[in-house]
Amino acid sequence: MNIERVAYTTEDSEKILQEACDCLWVSFLGRKTVGPLGSRSLQCVDWKMSGLISRYVQQGKFRSKQTTFIPTMQKIPALYIALESNGNPDWELFLQNCSGLKWKKVVFFCEDKNTAKQFEKELSKLPAQAYPEAVLLASDE
Repeated sequence: MNIERVAYTTEDSEKILQEACDCLWVSFLGRKTVGPLGSRSLQCVDWKMSGLISRYVQQGKFRSKQTTFIPTMQKIPALYIALESNGNPDWELFLQNCSGLKWKKVVFFCEDKNTAKQFEKELSKLPAQAYPEAVLLASDE
């Protein structure tokens, strides 16, 4: 599995909408309260998805223990958006989902850039698998 990191600046926050991938996986680790999306990149995705992500957060669903999968209906280049709860990801389950759906590329977006760095270390320790072939760990600067 190829792991790459990217941090979007305020000027290029819309680049997340140009990332062709099978799934945009969003982690809410660290979010403690209901409130507006702080990430400019996530705001861009939310706008394209007609406010779906902000409604998810405003309704407090980020506290859920399970990941929510939503088809994008071609509103963005990703086939699905996965909204991860604010707990640590279950990497075993993540790999099972990627393998079962044969996802080749996953963009794993973190609201917090330090979380993205932590996840990069955790992902690099996982055993090699056929799927996903590539994970792009993304965050805002």
